[in-house]
Amino acid sequence: MFLNKLAKDVNEAEALLERHAEHKSEIDAREDSFTATADAGQTLLDCGHFAAEDVREKLVSLAEEKTALLSLWEERRILYEQCMDLQLFYRDTEQAGAWMAKQEAFLDNQDLGDSLDSVEAMMKKHEDFEKSLAAQEEKIKALEEFAIKLIEGKHYAADDVAKAKTALLERRSALLTSLSCARLGCKTLLCIINLIATAMRPRAGSMKSSKWPLMTTTWTLPI
Repeated sequence: MFLNKLAKDVNEAEALLERHAEHKSEIDAREDSFTATADAGQTLLDCGHFAAEDVREKLVSLAEEKTALLSLWEERRILYEQCMDLQLFYRDTEQAGAWMAKQEAFLDNQDLGDSLDSVEAMMKKHEDFEKSLAAQEEKIKALEEFAIKLIEGKHYAADDVAKAKTALLERRSALLTSLSCARLGCKTLLCIINLIATAMRPRAGSMKSSKWPLMTTTWTLPI
């Protein structure tokens, strides 16, 4: 199937479009030859040449073949441009996925620390992560709109694009949920630390930057 021969990445898609443009330049460069041939044939018809019928058939055949050639070129142009769009979409989706994988790994680390300082540091990381996510949100939104454009434009890979879009948005949603749970866990743990510190202050003084005597296990986020 011809679709199997299309480009598999952005560089290949660019090269394919460049070669196709070169083919059009070759066709255009022969326009004078086409015109001269048609004019010569018409001259023979006008002067009543004895082979007028054969000439007429040749002229009709030449015109049909030229029309078919231009039509095929245009069809391939649309196909190759769709291929380029698809590879751009896949590239950007892959980049977004790689970024989310790093954030997922960060949020999968459920160890919130065993001191007030470590919990506060983790909360700061969550805030930084949220800012980073906000910056990525524009890119993800642009990808969503691009996917919708391809789907509505009857792209030959519309089904695959739709699946990739859905997977990307679901992954983003899960990431936001994980972040929300992680921040809630930190806030809850911080409240517990403060309560314990307050309760033990008469005996042990401030507990900031110290281990908590009443806590013998590492605090982790509940699943």
